[in-house]
Amino acid sequence: MNESQKDKTVALIFKLTFFYFLRVILVCALSFMAIPLGSFSPKIVWPILAVFYLLIMLYFFSFTSHSEGLTDRNRIETGIIKNISFKGYISAGVLALIMIVIGIVPFLYGYDPSFVVCRIFLILYYLLSMSTAFAAQVFVGVDVSDINAEMNMENLIIRFAVFAVILIICTVVSGISYKFGLDNK
Repeated sequence: MNESQKDKTVALIFKLTFFYFLRVILVCALSFMAIPLGSFSPKIVWPILAVFYLLIMLYFFSFTSHSEGLTDRNRIETGIIKNISFKGYISAGVLALIMIVIGIVPFLYGYDPSFVVCRIFLILYYLLSMSTAFAAQVFVGVDVSDINAEMNMENLIIRFAVFAVILIICTVVSGISYKFGLDNK
């Protein structure tokens, strides 16, 4: 693999990571808009919304990966890039790693609100975790809109665990979908 192909491959990996990030932001926005719906509805709506938003996120990751795999198939045939069948895993893994680090930093500093960096990471974590908020609520048992209840350390750990597991599932789905797109299946 020559330098030009390496540069293009790295650029395409980060481009795909950016596309995943945009999809996560979209799911966060959709989840945020559904908070009033969940607040006034019976508790049975929360698991339904959790499954719905999980499926939306998996669809976005799967569709994006499959489309990129189809596009990369043409790039490989024309010699622009070399075949990297694990590009879907790498791209989604980079995003998952960044988002998990954003979630871990506040834990490291004990959620100290006087520490500015901790506060910034906590805000980023709350914004990005909206993509998994309904799924986390099913396990935690408090409303997403109840900020004070979420400050309980046990609830935060459960929310973070759900957040990380869903990101790992999305990474696996992305890798498989990219491979299917690359193989034109």
